[in-house]
Amino acid sequence: MIRIQMHHIATRTPDGLIHVQNYVDWRKGQHHIHTEESFRRWNEQHEPKVKVENGECTCGLDKAGMVREYDGHTWFNDRFLKVTEV
Repeated sequence: MIRIQMHHIATRTPDGLIHVQNYVDWRKGQHHIHTEESFRRWNEQHEPKVKVENGECTCGLDKAGMVREYDGHTWFNDRFLKVTEV
């Protein structure tokens, strides 16, 4: 039986945003950027909980709400902003 798993890596960058990269097995999936608040809300709904490490991200995206799909398509998701910013 083949079992496919999704894994997430979260990085808090020096600007305070949290970049989340998911992997389906060894392939890169979606990359999305959160504020602290939106990451906390997203992570509350996620199992297992994703731990955040401090570091750098070279994805080229720089604003909360930006999303890059596995195929390179980039779009904006306002749910990844603070409630007061929406």
